[in-house]
Amino acid sequence: MEMIETTAEGPRLKVMAISAYAAGALGTLANIFLIILYIQLGLQAGSSEGGTVLGPVGELAGSANDLLGSLAAAFMIPVALFLRTLLPRRRVTRFVQAAGLIATALLAVGGPLLVFGVLAFDVATLNAVASYIVLCIWLFLSNRWLGSSGSGSCYPGCHGRNS
Repeated sequence: MEMIETTAEGPRLKVMAISAYAAGALGTLANIFLIILYIQLGLQAGSSEGGTVLGPVGELAGSANDLLGSLAAAFMIPVALFLRTLLPRRRVTRFVQAAGLIATALLAVGGPLLVFGVLAFDVATLNAVASYIVLCIWLFLSNRWLGSSGSGSCYPGCHGRNS
């Protein structure tokens, strides 16, 4: 696929696309570390010791998951800012967009704060769950608004296609 660079939004579109790909790749890598963490927990559950200490592999996998997930969320902020320009200009749209950006920013800072001991696990988990709920609502509504905007412009899901 070839990126469209002839429009006025060409450079911004390129930054958005690179950020979206980076967020996707980092999120996938974070999930791989999460799988490793749960495999480690599963292996530990079957042991005769039955402790809850994860050991070096589990601690590394958990920290890597938290940090990479936060970095993936940080890379989604330019995407959200770009989408703002394509959404209808209404008060509710601006409110939902602000909520989505705040949720994404909270996800971006939550992982490092947990890894470096600033946030307790319970607080970081509450932050992540609440932020992901808001983010899912934002994604759902943004997708609906982009699909029904009728502006004739192509939204980011179809950029790069020759149409």
